[in-house]
Amino acid sequence: MGGMRLLFLLCLTLTLIPTPTVRGDESLAEYTPRMRVGDSWTYGVTRCEQERGVVECSQTRIKERVEAIESWGDGCGCFTVETWRLTSEESEEVIGRRWYTRDWRLLKSEKNNETTVYDPGVDQYIFPLRVGAEWSSEAEVRVYSPELRKPLQDHTNGRCRVAAKENVSVPAGVFECYRIELEIDGQPQSQMWFSDEVKWNVKLQIASRQRDAWTNITYELSEYSLADFYIQNIEDIVLTSEETVEVPVTIKRINGFSSPVSLSVLGVPQGILVRLRPEVVELDRTVIQISLNSSRVSSGSHRLILIGQGDGLVRTEEFKMIVSTHSFPMAEKELILLSVLVVCISVIVIVTRRMRLGSLHS
Repeated sequence: MGGMRLLFLLCLTLTLIPTPTVRGDESLAEYTPRMRVGDSWTYGVTRCEQERGVVECSQTRIKERVEAIESWGDGCGCFTVETWRLTSEESEEVIGRRWYTRDWRLLKSEKNNETTVYDPGVDQYIFPLRVGAEWSSEAEVRVYSPELRKPLQDHTNGRCRVAAKENVSVPAGVFECYRIELEIDGQPQSQMWFSDEVKWNVKLQIASRQRDAWTNITYELSEYSLADFYIQNIEDIVLTSEETVEVPVTIKRINGFSSPVSLSVLGVPQGILVRLRPEVVELDRTVIQISLNSSRVSSGSHRLILIGQGDGLVRTEEFKMIVSTHSFPMAEKELILLSVLVVCISVIVIVTRRMRLGSLHS
């Protein structure tokens, strides 16, 4: 049973995921993080074990990655996190998976050919996080394995407390973190440090003791990459009254970001017509069509802002539009033509009169 307890402890502490908390006037509101396919975190792992007075330590690297967001089980919206072992040759091997509901309830985990089911699921956090906050996590645990005739069963009661907010230095950098202490059945078991910035644990320490043996495992973040997108730089454009300008827009997707991006433009002056084709970008490119639809637009420089929104993210790109009305609007053209016509008629009349006077004198 001690081995199962350590397995549960590993799964539970790895799933106490750091997530963005709400600040300011919304500090008392419940907040649920939004995870995205492609979010990933790489850790250096040091494992030390002591048995019968002999201590052995080993080091490895793992990557945690959000692989899917889908319906699972009873149709709930869930996301899947895969754990990969990284070797010195930079090859990757999947060594585990975990399934969560969107409100961060752990339902199931797989590791080492064993499947662990948590009934009715393990609640990970109570938000907003703040120093001194405490919560409990209680679960019936069943472990299934091809080597077992029937599943192992246990009941585990975990209690978490936010002990401090402090800066933590790891290979990935220095991060402001909440330090959370976890107890299992009243015994101190692990500490976790996480940062809103990375949406995951920055550091994790797990301790397990059984009579004359103990195991200590430390995870430290070495790098991370969050699924995201940005709008590539847009060059300044010149708009005249004689044309429609088409401005190409490129959406750059980072670390597997695959959600549609909806676009809009702010700062458009009156008399300017802007169309986005299409407004929702499924792939990577769209076009902004800009033209004059009024004769009253004056020459000048304008700053426009292109806004992209996708999967809860908002990104912007500013660009300059120069309006240059070199040619005259239609009303002014007609007036000039009329004036020229009047002058021509006047000249013809004057010349005709002179010719008549000359013929009379002769």
